[in-house]
Amino acid sequence: MYIKHDLIQDLDGNFVFSVVQDNTEHAKAVQHEKDTTGGWTEERTMKKMVSVPPHVFQHYSDLYGPECWQSKDFLKFFKEHRPEYCI
Repeated sequence: MYIKHDLIQDLDGNFVFSVVQDNTEHAKAVQHEKDTTGGWTEERTMKKMVSVPPHVFQHYSDLYGPECWQSKDFLKFFKEHRPEYCI
């Protein structure tokens, strides 16, 4: 859910668009999944490790490249810095 949008013009005439999002509901859903299934599928053949909102996924993909989500080192880093999205 978006909670704030800003369009700002700096002194040089550049425009900056800023969006603030409330991800509380997503984090609550992740916590519920963690508490109920531990991330395991019904047949317990696969386990979900993270569940991130699209803008968070894109942010880290832009910073480290889209292949970062396949890296065990990156996932360890992500779990330490964004535990609200980890199952």
